[in-house]
Amino acid sequence: IDRIGIRRVPAGGTNRSVPIGTSGSSYSPLIITGQAGHTTDDLSVGLAPNVYLNSFSGDRYTSDVVDRTWTIDEGNPGGSLLTLTFGWTPQEETPGFDRVRSYVIRHSGGNWISGPVSASCNVIPYTQMVTDVSTLGRFAVRSESLVVRTNGGNVYPNPARNEIQVVVNMLE
Repeated sequence: IDRIGIRRVPAGGTNRSVPIGTSGSSYSPLIITGQAGHTTDDLSVGLAPNVYLNSFSGDRYTSDVVDRTWTIDEGNPGGSLLTLTFGWTPQEETPGFDRVRSYVIRHSGGNWISGPVSASCNVIPYTQMVTDVSTLGRFAVRSESLVVRTNGGNVYPNPARNEIQVVVNMLE
């Protein structure tokens, strides 16, 4: 894990930007904001390439994620109430990742816990935010796959307009 220095994060809406990457050509910044009720603390931030089922082990996610895992640790555990804004560049997205249906996930020690789905900011670096964070640890950004179960249907390509029309018979 590449780790960047400790940042003192005060309460009351002050942003702390953490410019971090996994190489000279990687840029996955993190913005940490202490909300009202946050206890001023020193936080350290780490970044690792890839996202794994068990945080840093097990099967690797090869689709539908930003291929980075951020680790955020507190100097004094407890008392945090933060807004975290995770940033990434297009080359860090795995196949199938959908910025419009993305969200932040946090590893609980046993599994990944999903936050609410929302569209990410569509300016590079792209960003996704989660608020009211009181438990720190490992975080990643994932997208929701759009899967539709059907009774069949037809696909009509329209190469003149670079579109595909899908007509489905929905299950009841």
